[in-house]
Amino acid sequence: MQWHFLTSPASAGDVNMAFDEALMQRAASGIAVFRVYGWSSPTLSLGRNQRARGLYDLDAAREMGVRIVRRPTGGRALLHHREVTYSATLPARNAADARRAYGFINEVLVEGLRSLGVE
Repeated sequence: MQWHFLTSPASAGDVNMAFDEALMQRAASGIAVFRVYGWSSPTLSLGRNQRARGLYDLDAAREMGVRIVRRPTGGRALLHHREVTYSATLPARNAADARRAYGFINEVLVEGLRSLGVE
């Protein structure tokens, strides 16, 4: 599989999630993209299928300057701030392709951290 590497500037959560969603739709045409990006403000991203109604204090979040967005993927709530985030979008041919791709990505990330002295 051929991968494209993309870096994006720090952006608002809704922009980041819209970008990832567009890349997911594009992956259906056979294009795999590894994207690295940041967040321009503190953002709580909720997983696609995560129940949220009544579980978060929206007024408190607003007072703290935390924005809330829904991710186009699964998982649970994540608070993003002052971090580097990545997304990987790839054609969904089969689960084995995805496992191999994520295994490769994890190996590269672990090796990169080791090269920086992180055990």
